[in-house]
Amino acid sequence: MFKPVQVIDKVQESQTIWSFYLKPADGDRLAHYLPGQHIIVRLQIPGQAGPVQRSYTLSGVPGQNLYRITVKREGTPDQPGIASSFLHDHVDIGDTIWISEPLGGFALQKDSRRPVVLLSAGVGITPMLSMLEAIAEEPDPRQVWFVHGSRNAGEQPMLGWLRSLARTQAHIRVSIHHSQPSLSEIIGVDYDAFGRIDLDFLKQNSSPANSDFYICGPESFVKTLADGLRSSGVADSRLFCTYLSGNDNTVLPDQKTAPIFIEEDLAGAVPTISLTQSGRSFSWADGYGNLLNLLEKHDIYPPSSCREGTCMSCSTRIISGTVTYDPEPFGDPFEGEILLCCARPETDLVLDL
Repeated sequence: MFKPVQVIDKVQESQTIWSFYLKPADGDRLAHYLPGQHIIVRLQIPGQAGPVQRSYTLSGVPGQNLYRITVKREGTPDQPGIASSFLHDHVDIGDTIWISEPLGGFALQKDSRRPVVLLSAGVGITPMLSMLEAIAEEPDPRQVWFVHGSRNAGEQPMLGWLRSLARTQAHIRVSIHHSQPSLSEIIGVDYDAFGRIDLDFLKQNSSPANSDFYICGPESFVKTLADGLRSSGVADSRLFCTYLSGNDNTVLPDQKTAPIFIEEDLAGAVPTISLTQSGRSFSWADGYGNLLNLLEKHDIYPPSSCREGTCMSCSTRIISGTVTYDPEPFGDPFEGEILLCCARPETDLVLDL
């Protein structure tokens, strides 16, 4: 499931964001992806008990034998993000890392010809960069409005590229918001509007009522805008949302450190979880909170990242059985699959693992 790729370039995009350009280390071709999808990066980090896995959006244009991930440094100086700090500080040109194939249901709808509004905050810009570049290369491109919010110019990635694209392609409109601009920043040059992106701004600037809306950023940003757009008459079929947990300090534990959650309500037959690929099976008798914790307790590390049902990284095919979710995932799992990080067995399960 994971394959080696070589870092062929590393570019600083802002004070907190670097891009990494990846090519297959074995000379094979990389899998095609849809604008907005992500990959899982698996890192062996000194001092960590097991492999550290994180999901990062592919921020480049599809169709090349090249991936780009654009990574924000998470955490604080006292408690730095484990994966992002390792990538920023220790992964350089020529190094090899391991990645999954592209994943995720948050993707540009290629068949739609409606105008597109791309709304992002912080590192939520990454899927929007891929979508914007894909639209720019369409033979009959749609109208697109790219609206992004950062704190200030120091944290704003790729402003020059965005400005150039808007100047040279009449169908592209770019609006940059800074909530805490520095005194040296010039409105109209470094940014276009002061403050955060909100529904009033979208209404005042004549966002097309028949547009497709894509929203990515922190959970509160996504939910506030999505709820506001729904209340303004935008149908759910034209709203495409995902949010970022920013939880870079979650480490995939090994069997010694995996958290154990004791079940108080088990009654009757105890479900058994069987894995077809490895031939292993486990009892739910001890209780582990969710299936991902159970598998990690037994030194099995499926792809995962957010651990709360948002990134879809742990979506796994279920062959038989039923599950319940606690908490309810933010998005629906793929057809015929379950999200391990939220799922608890109701019956015996057979999983394609």
